Amino acid sequence: MLDAFELGTGWMQTTIIVLSVGFPIWLIIAWVYDFSSEGIKKTEDVPFDPEVSRKKNLGLNRVIIGGLSIAVILLVVNQVRMSQNVEEPLAEASLLPDFTSSIAVMAFDDMSPEMDQEYLSDGISEEILNYLAKYKDLKVISRTSSFAYKGKNVTIDQIGEELEVAYILEGSVRKAKDTYRITVQLINTTDGAHIWSDTFDRKIEDILFVQDEIGKLVAERLNLTFSTEDVLLRKVDPEAYDLYLQGVKSLRDLKVFTDSAITIADSLLRNSIKIDPDYAPPWALLSATTFHRGIYNNHIEKDEAITIGMNAALKAKELDSNNIMALNWISNWQWHNREGNKSLKTLEGLLSKVPNDVEAYHYATHAYTRLGMPEKALVTIYKAIPLSPMKPELYRWAWKLERYRENYPKASALYNKHIEVRKQQIGEDPYLDELAIDYFENGQIEKARETLAKDTDPYWSLYATILIESKSDNSERADSLLTLFTQLPERQILESTGEDLGFYHFQSAVLYASIGDLNRAFISLEKAWDRLLTHTEDLWLNPELKALHSDPRWSELLKKLGKEFNFNYNNYMEGQ
Repeated sequence: MLDAFELGTGWMQTTIIVLSVGFPIWLIIAWVYDFSSEGIKKTEDVPFDPEVSRKKNLGLNRVIIGGLSIAVILLVVNQVRMSQNVEEPLAEASLLPDFTSSIAVMAFDDMSPEMDQEYLSDGISEEILNYLAKYKDLKVISRTSSFAYKGKNVTIDQIGEELEVAYILEGSVRKAKDTYRITVQLINTTDGAHIWSDTFDRKIEDILFVQDEIGKLVAERLNLTFSTEDVLLRKVDPEAYDLYLQGVKSLRDLKVFTDSAITIADSLLRNSIKIDPDYAPPWALLSATTFHRGIYNNHIEKDEAITIGMNAALKAKELDSNNIMALNWISNWQWHNREGNKSLKTLEGLLSKVPNDVEAYHYATHAYTRLGMPEKALVTIYKAIPLSPMKPELYRWAWKLERYRENYPKASALYNKHIEVRKQQIGEDPYLDELAIDYFENGQIEKARETLAKDTDPYWSLYATILIESKSDNSERADSLLTLFTQLPERQILESTGEDLGFYHFQSAVLYASIGDLNRAFISLEKAWDRLLTHTEDLWLNPELKALHSDPRWSELLKKLGKEFNFNYNNYMEGQ
């Protein structure tokens, strides 16, 4: 009721307090005094008149009943509002680990004479970050978010506020021939005080020792206790380490992984391994590049990619049992090798090791979704976001999962955050079709239609319009537009989506489900079968497909998927 006047909960609380406190006082005054045309007099001084008394009692009863009714209504409304507004934030807060402190490791400055060692300074700061992430009581912001401030003129307190951390670690690296100097400072973000600083002069072959030495010294200043076993440290070949960091840089600098970048990184990693085969990180990253070369880019056969990628991840784990990237990729390769139950077991083992690794939580979100567990996926994505608040794809995942739950207000808030961070980090505007759908699902119908009018892409504007019309109960118009959608030329589909026809068939299934045409929805899913085998998670990211869940053909579809992946969906299904 107060929302109509854009008044907050404070007004609701004030109104209830005024009624609760003022009402008894008013009753006492009404009992002691008499209000008449002659003014206010004490009741005992006014002559009794039965007719006047009857009218006054009737009026008083109406006022009492009316006042009590208003109070009850306001209390009920307030209770509903509080249950809606408080329940979810409390649930999300309970998902976060109980950290005792927090830190962001910033990108170290390259102070080398030629200023050509940025990949080395970045790599050293990232490895220190990875070391600190092993402390279960320390919230460590991911590289993506902390390095987002690189080269920007921002203050310490601004970084602390935006990343919600108590400390930052900044530093510089200066390399000269086979030696280097690392200077570090630990700073309190509240007052800018320097808690600790030091300088380390070392040979390049001792890089692993000094990275961990710095990490331990920082942890000591923060009174932290180590939570996992130390890896047996060893010297690393300087050339192998350099090649590894170059491989990392070739991937980190990209908004999107390209064929050429993947090929270059893959070659650098292989050369690093040839020189020093006992250094774990190149093996783990080789598993990742192999996935893109074999599964996405088709440079090598899928079966060969599975063998190479799995062996690389297993080798990394053998060399370092706490290498999170290796465990991520073992689980992922098991899935693509059609070992669904093993993949889930590895995933859950991974999560037991990582109190604050954003990449592990990000992968877990993807994995749980394709396993038909969207509620578990929501838990892991809400754990990931505080660890990397400048990573737009995390908000996108959370948006999709909340949208699947049909929690549209929450989904919209996440989508808006995704837009904000994406614009800030990548400089790209939102997709108009998504924006229009988000507006519509949150009751902003005119904004939705205005946004759609700006969308000139025939595929995406038509797709969004059909969804909106179906949700507006304009089934006849949605059906006629869907006929146009099915008649789009293949060239237009490929140009607009950048995907194969399997993607188009899947989206057709979503649209058919939205208008209640279950037969054609299932037919379209069958046509999209190959797509489902590589993007199974899409089945639990589109709320429109819930219309299919009560149909026996849905269970048959899940059984068929279960046979493909050696996984029994019916044993784990949730969020349906």
